[in-house]
Amino acid sequence: MKHFKTLLVTVLLLVLTGCVAEDFNGPTTLETEVSTDAGTDTDATPETDAGTDTDATPDADTEVEPDSTDDTGEDADTDSGSDTDTDVEPDSTDGGGDTDGGGDTDTEVEPDPCEAEEGTPCTLGTGECAAEGIYECTPDGSTVECNAVEGTPEEEVCDGLDNDCDGDTDEELEPLPASNTQGACSNNVKVCDGSNGWVDSNTNHDSTTPEVCDGVDNNCNGAVDEGVKDTFYADTDGDGYGDSGDTTLACSAPSGYISDDTDCDDSDNERNPGNTEVCDGKDNDCDGDVDEAFQNLGDSCSAGIGACESTGTYVCSANGSGTTCDATAGTPSTETCDGVDNNCDGNVDENLTRVCGSNVVSARLELKPAQQALGELAWAMWSLLRKPVMVRITTVTVA
Repeated sequence: MKHFKTLLVTVLLLVLTGCVAEDFNGPTTLETEVSTDAGTDTDATPETDAGTDTDATPDADTEVEPDSTDDTGEDADTDSGSDTDTDVEPDSTDGGGDTDGGGDTDTEVEPDPCEAEEGTPCTLGTGECAAEGIYECTPDGSTVECNAVEGTPEEEVCDGLDNDCDGDTDEELEPLPASNTQGACSNNVKVCDGSNGWVDSNTNHDSTTPEVCDGVDNNCNGAVDEGVKDTFYADTDGDGYGDSGDTTLACSAPSGYISDDTDCDDSDNERNPGNTEVCDGKDNDCDGDVDEAFQNLGDSCSAGIGACESTGTYVCSANGSGTTCDATAGTPSTETCDGVDNNCDGNVDENLTRVCGSNVVSARLELKPAQQALGELAWAMWSLLRKPVMVRITTVTVA
């Protein structure tokens, strides 16, 4: 019994020593197991058995082994006595190995939580509220904190920035009225374009847009198709040639108008640059000249001979293909002794016989110079005779 008490005190001291070491150095890596065996111990270490031992001296078992299945230290023994184990061995969870019978005291040092990050850059906040600083160790030394001071959120404006610090940029900004809503810009509004500020939503049309002829005010200045319309000319007579004095401006030719302007008389379809000149008193081919192909037009002319002869001028023929004299010959009459070709046959007083009852014969002759000379000679002879004579006047043609 005395040995048993001594063994029990030793175990208690070992247990107390392990608890103190755990309080100061962390969890102990040793386990102390006290085993009370009810059966027979087969090792050579003396045990204190409740049963019958073969020797006369009580056995004291001082071996303490790791117990992987029971933390209570209770071990089922095969003998009927109680075994007390006082041997302390390394715990399987301890990184070190202890070969003696005493307990290990761990002195592992925990890492400093501030050392890794203290002094490194940091940022707090988003958008325009974001601020930069460095990490500093907290007063209790348990961690680090960023010393940056976040900015104050402001009302969102159109500038491409997150003014209200909510992670979105230029959000929920209503469009503004545009300065120009004329023509093609009629549906124009101002929209936010980030750093570019407020811009027109209609990017296809503004004051710099070239005007095209399409019936739309492309450059938004209030005028439609200004300066880009084409000039067209009226073709009233429908001959395919337009009147330069009758025009209109349009993008395409209106009805009754064409792009040609060379007609010289848009009321007469027989007068245009495509016509051939005829004798009709008109400038048929629109070259500025009238009847220029008929050179004798307007010259003097005559019709008939003798008493039938009349004079006139050359005029255009009825079909316009040439000219004709507009004189009309007189009507022939009976030939009389008057020196006139009354019957308009080219002979004067032909085939006339006359007996004159006086000393003077008066005759009106139309004679050629040679005939006149013969007449004067006959007159002189007649004056010498001074007596009645029968005179037969016959027209003599002298070459």
